[in-house]
Amino acid sequence: MSFGEAIRLTSVLAADPSSHVAAALGGWLHPLSWEGITLRDLYDVQLASKSKRKPKPYPRPWDERPTRTGGGTSLTVAEFRAIKANLSSLQAQPRDAAGRFVKRTEG
Repeated sequence: MSFGEAIRLTSVLAADPSSHVAAALGGWLHPLSWEGITLRDLYDVQLASKSKRKPKPYPRPWDERPTRTGGGTSLTVAEFRAIKANLSSLQAQPRDAAGRFVKRTEG
């Protein structure tokens, strides 16, 4: 295979959204076929026609990913380390051979 043929084949793959090459070049989470793109658009139109408010669109692989999950924490590093040290001093609950928890018998 010549270098020119490799470039032409790669450009064909880059133009096809269902290929992993196009997904990687676009920074997408995963490849998506033309049919998948159309179905997501149809879903958005159908949902918008049935709801009173503007709904959130169905996620696309090229959408921006959230940079953080959750609301964060108000703990300082020192508070976190104190809680972690306290948890490591607790005894683990006993388990049977299958890995299920068993009740402790006090006495």
